[in-house]
Amino acid sequence: MTRLTAISLACLGAAALAIPALAIAADAPAKLTDEQVAKGRQLFADNSCGACHALADGNGGGGIGPSLDNNTQLTHDLIVNRVTNGSGPMPAFGGSIPDPDIDLLARYVLQVKK
Repeated sequence: MTRLTAISLACLGAAALAIPALAIAADAPAKLTDEQVAKGRQLFADNSCGACHALADGNGGGGIGPSLDNNTQLTHDLIVNRVTNGSGPMPAFGGSIPDPDIDLLARYVLQVKK
């Protein structure tokens, strides 16, 4: 193997290792602006989410539903699904909260949960 071939293969290997890291970063939701966080917090309050769910940033202290703080099982899709369709004692808010607001609420919860 020539030195040039070895260098080329090393560069290709390094590039291949970088691709998954870039893909992960691309899938990560963009950090919310201060204005978006404020709107998410307001949505949490306006829809009485804190009556059932604990979320320190949203002043939620409810003990009926699962705590949103320290909840490692939460994903964007799970939150959107639960808020939209409900589950068990959780009512469905699809149709009463616009889809873009449900998306923002999910992103807010994921960003601020401790």
